[in-house]
Amino acid sequence: MAGSPLNFSQPLIACEPSVPKPIQALHEVGAARISTIMNRCSRYSPPVFRHVAAVAAALVCATAASAQAPAVDPLLPVCAEGKTPVIDTTTVIVALEPARTFLDSAYSDAQRQQMSFYADAIARRFVPPASLGNVPTLVDLPAYYADGDDDGGRSVLSGRLILIVKRDGRLRTLAWEYFPLATTLAAAIVRATQAADSAGDFDGILRPVDKRSDDTLAIDIRSRLEDESPRFPLMRARVAGYRGETLAMVQKAGHLEYPRSAARAGVGTTGEVRFVVGTDGHAVMQYAQVTRAGWRDFVPSMRKAIATSDFIPATSGGCKVPAWVRQEFGFEIRR
Repeated sequence: MAGSPLNFSQPLIACEPSVPKPIQALHEVGAARISTIMNRCSRYSPPVFRHVAAVAAALVCATAASAQAPAVDPLLPVCAEGKTPVIDTTTVIVALEPARTFLDSAYSDAQRQQMSFYADAIARRFVPPASLGNVPTLVDLPAYYADGDDDGGRSVLSGRLILIVKRDGRLRTLAWEYFPLATTLAAAIVRATQAADSAGDFDGILRPVDKRSDDTLAIDIRSRLEDESPRFPLMRARVAGYRGETLAMVQKAGHLEYPRSAARAGVGTTGEVRFVVGTDGHAVMQYAQVTRAGWRDFVPSMRKAIATSDFIPATSGGCKVPAWVRQEFGFEIRR
């Protein structure tokens, strides 16, 4: 089975760094309101109240002036004078690949052949998005992959799609174990999967004759160099990432709470969260992805521990830069 051929005459889809939105200054609005208050006070209030109003006006003006300064975007580099982060740009092929393992269990050759059938059908229905949108340009540590492989600095376009399929091979539901930072790519893959299912492309899949339950299949979205020739290619893209000098490190770990429900049930497990450490030394929680939990009640505990941790940011070219981090957690029942 071969995936749909790539049209190399099409322009590259670029994965650009995010740009912060301008923050509107508040001091002009505050000054206008204060002027109105002062006019009313001078008309209707005795001098003491006018004095109180003037003090209040000064406080509000000071607050509005401080609000004028934009907040620091943790996804933007922080550089000393004369320093610039080093950015590497790479052209890649985004492709689908059957996963080798799922939840610490290895897939059989027959299951990988089954997943290849689905990957081929999805690739044939895939329509590249017009834009990948703005995604953070990051130092990218080896992202979580069950087979131990990694995409280096290119995993902003990588993820893992989970398919739950019925006995007849049709799709029951789909979900992301972890999703690409480029949300338009994730949406295009979901649309292609749903289109393939609706068109009956998943009919006729070879399944074990004794299989009586739903199958849980994992398909990886990977970014490969152009000379690697993946089996199920989706599109070409140009991605950028900071060339890291030092990696992000934990400075002070947040408290990890053992959920009472899991303790009562006697459940112990391990978990993992993939997230971005910003240049302010904190996790950017909007990009936190729980890649392994084992028990759903552990998810809030892991996210809270990440959110309350302090980190030393990664560096590139003498600048603080955002970076991917993987954090593992252990929940053990002590008897």
